[in-house]
Amino acid sequence: MRMRDRQVQLWEVNNLDFSESYGAKVRVVHSREQWVQQRVVGGKKTPQPQSSDWWWMLSEGLRGYPSGWSMSADTGAGVSRTSLQ
Repeated sequence: MRMRDRQVQLWEVNNLDFSESYGAKVRVVHSREQWVQQRVVGGKKTPQPQSSDWWWMLSEGLRGYPSGWSMSADTGAGVSRTSLQ
């Protein structure tokens, strides 16, 4: 099995107003992943850049991780966090 390298960026924005009726602040986390995938086209392997974007909205009740975290996954992907406060 060959490991795939991915570049992962994370952004976080805190204390956003979701709606007047909700009445509490929320935070938004955005993840952008970029990698190159080998595809077979016409019998040849060709590299094709891929990307994905994920967005999460969280209430303050879900704040369970300290800020400034980083991690490394088994796939070799390095993850870093950037705050946009």
